[in-house]
Amino acid sequence: MKRRLSVLLLFWEEGGRRKRKPHPCLAPLLGLTPLRITLFLALSLEAERRILAAEEVGPDEEIFKNLGWEIIHFKENPDFPSQASLFDLFFKTFRQGEKGDLLVLNPFFPLVQKQTLWSLLREHQRQAAALSFLFAEPGSGPKRSKKIKTMDQFLSHCPALILRPEASCWNEASLLFGQGGPRDWSTLPDWLKQKGEKILEVPLDKPEGWNVSIDGERVKIIGYLRERKIEELMSRGVVFQDPESVWIDLNVWVGAGTVIAPAVVIEGQSRIGREVTLYPFVHIIDSRIGRRAKILSSTMIEGSSLGDEVSVGPFAHLRPGTVIKAGAHVGNFVEMKKTVFGRRSKAGHLSYLGDSQVGDEVNIGAGTITCNYDGRKKHRTIIESGAFIGSGTELVAPVKIGQGAYVGAGSTITKDVSADALAVARARQVEIPGWAKRRRSK
Repeated sequence: MKRRLSVLLLFWEEGGRRKRKPHPCLAPLLGLTPLRITLFLALSLEAERRILAAEEVGPDEEIFKNLGWEIIHFKENPDFPSQASLFDLFFKTFRQGEKGDLLVLNPFFPLVQKQTLWSLLREHQRQAAALSFLFAEPGSGPKRSKKIKTMDQFLSHCPALILRPEASCWNEASLLFGQGGPRDWSTLPDWLKQKGEKILEVPLDKPEGWNVSIDGERVKIIGYLRERKIEELMSRGVVFQDPESVWIDLNVWVGAGTVIAPAVVIEGQSRIGREVTLYPFVHIIDSRIGRRAKILSSTMIEGSSLGDEVSVGPFAHLRPGTVIKAGAHVGNFVEMKKTVFGRRSKAGHLSYLGDSQVGDEVNIGAGTITCNYDGRKKHRTIIESGAFIGSGTELVAPVKIGQGAYVGAGSTITKDVSADALAVARARQVEIPGWAKRRRSK
């Protein structure tokens, strides 16, 4: 009969690091915290119960609750994780008379693989062990007993452990810790063996044994995750011209046939379509890029959505809330914020469009800006389809340019322009014949 499995995710502050901010398990690794990586690992296991034991998790606690996790707080216990408090916690997770296995996961080791845990669990059950655990460096076997004394030290080197709570030895061990029973964690395995229980200790190879709280190993973890992410994308048909210079977060999705040049950074929940070309030094955050788009060098895109076959850059900046529709062109040194830019519209050079609604097939001349802020509030600019905005135009919002209208270069537009009209708002040119020659003769 299959034994039931419960998972306990143990989140605590390592001894000697209690003042470190942010907590190592809450600082993102390629967009995901070690705590969330371990959460996803736990969700992939076939567990009947999932418990989070933590002092304080912050916003992530709601995620655990929404996924059906039980929460145990130990904020009131400053000695946690002492031997006694940890044994007490272990037994709280199993109801009286309940049988099964308790898998304890440690988020300080975010590279532990599902296959590793299943192998440990199978062997644990095959041997009917009372205690099984993975052990990372420093040392295993005889070396461990000299280095690991406290439960806190043990957890700092233990990515996962499995207990068989119905084993009779555990009740006695928890009652006698330091009082005739096991003196500390280093003596617990031998004490259990003397009681006739089986112990399974499995040394864990690198990189699964890297600890995120150790700065040198944290850097290695980030590098390993980055390489693994890039290998995954390459296996799906994404082309990297220089993989070692590219940074891609774990939750990023990239379609087949996309070409990624050197020094590209893609963060957050970004989605890149098929056959996109990303040129050097492109930086994309939480954005969607449509199929066959071209994002030219040194372009920054954040919180934006781009349609199919758009062209953006070089040196463009798309700020949050921007939508570029299919076939549009946004050229060099163009900035947009909270702007919807219509199909096949063009803004080729040196323009700013903020809080704007731009229709289809609109031409935005070089140097055009929307004056959207009056010192107190932001105002919208509407440019309807087919309009032509001449170079050097200032559109003082709120203002509307009608369908098919023309605005002469250098105009400052403060009033709405009717459909199909021509609007010119600039001083008339004055020419004085011979003025320059007379000035030079003085």
